[in-house]
Amino acid sequence: EDKKEDKLIEQLLTASKEYAKCMQYDAPKNKVLPYFEKDTDLYNSIRTVENMFVWDHNGYAFEDESVSEFRRYDENTVSVRIAFTHILHMHGREDYRDRTDITLFARNVDGKYLIYDRYNNI
Repeated sequence: EDKKEDKLIEQLLTASKEYAKCMQYDAPKNKVLPYFEKDTDLYNSIRTVENMFVWDHNGYAFEDESVSEFRRYDENTVSVRIAFTHILHMHGREDYRDRTDITLFARNVDGKYLIYDRYNNI
């Protein structure tokens, strides 16, 4: 059971970083959307977002990753708090550091956990 939970936590961490990359045009939406439950407000907001605030940058990194507060509400529903710093390497300027601290909510849909909601902790 613990191995399944670890795999799920890793999937949700990957999803949150793919989402961060997508919001800065470093990953296409089709890399992000498979982590999210279709027909949810969150899925539709990602699918249709146009006016992303994108910093002009030439690379990125993640640091200070932490995963905590994993909770299982029932056999099909979980949440986890994920935090990291998304660093954008700027052209000729100091790196831009964007701190993320979110709680993701996911549920089992046809055998795969998909994110259906999130909450910003900062």
